[in-house]
Amino acid sequence: MILKKDYILKDDWKTESITAMDMLNKYISKEKIEMLKQEIALGNFDLVSKELMENYYDPMYNFKSDKLSYAGKFKAETNSDEISMEILQWHKDCL
Repeated sequence: MILKKDYILKDDWKTESITAMDMLNKYISKEKIEMLKQEIALGNFDLVSKELMENYYDPMYNFKSDKLSYAGKFKAETNSDEISMEILQWHKDCL
């Protein structure tokens, strides 16, 4: 997982990640942030990243994407092979 490699390269990734969680307090409940901090402290990166992607980042980007105009939009709920095919087809259609 690329995300995992990017975030846990440093020895202090847990400390940095726990500190960064406080910046999400406008968007995530205090209880959820504390739970995620505990999971980070235990080294449960996969659980924390899944939780953040599904319940914070994806909804945030989906909300914003409805308000912006893009040259192409692709379905986030499809698998990577299907998205790749959609992108290739979109690219061909643009030529």
